[in-house]
Amino acid sequence: MNRLKKEINLGFTEEKFVNGIHMCYIYNDEKERRKIMSHYIKSGLLNGERVAYFADIATKDDINDYVNNLGCELPANIEKDQLVLTYAVNTYCPSGEFKPQQMTDTLINFYNDTIEKGFSLSRVTGEMSWALNNNIHGKERLVEYECRLNILFEDYPVTAICQYDANKFDGGTLFKILNVHPLMVVRGQIVYNPYYIQPQEFLAKYL
Repeated sequence: MNRLKKEINLGFTEEKFVNGIHMCYIYNDEKERRKIMSHYIKSGLLNGERVAYFADIATKDDINDYVNNLGCELPANIEKDQLVLTYAVNTYCPSGEFKPQQMTDTLINFYNDTIEKGFSLSRVTGEMSWALNNNIHGKERLVEYECRLNILFEDYPVTAICQYDANKFDGGTLFKILNVHPLMVVRGQIVYNPYYIQPQEFLAKYL
């Protein structure tokens, strides 16, 4: 499958990467998170990419002002539909249940829609604290989903950062999250993850 591959600027680091990378950001500093995410969003928009942000927040008013609250100054020439803001729980669990295949289909549709709308590349980021809600069925499949993204992005090169609050997730879960992300964000730098396990090996061994 022939998909566009191009070096891109992530905004918060000078190093460039080819689009389609899958990163985890395990953070405990909210001020740092806001800075990194605002740069990530703005750089994607300036690069002409389509950007989606899945926010784990409570109300419609919150999401309308969310990018501003991150401290992100949007470019003046942003195009229609270039920035997509949605509730994380509605995006990951539209039926109230988390189904990995359903969410990967959502990302495939987002990628294809991005190309159809004339944007060359796409990037997304999601706040993952929705997975701590005990009322969500299927949340135990989160690590499986994260693992399968590494296979998906080979054919649909969406650039992705998955945000995990270290103050909310337990250590065991975070270690598994590290196992399924080839790259991680550490203090505003991208680090190749020494704990990463190739998806085929992880799925065969742990699932």
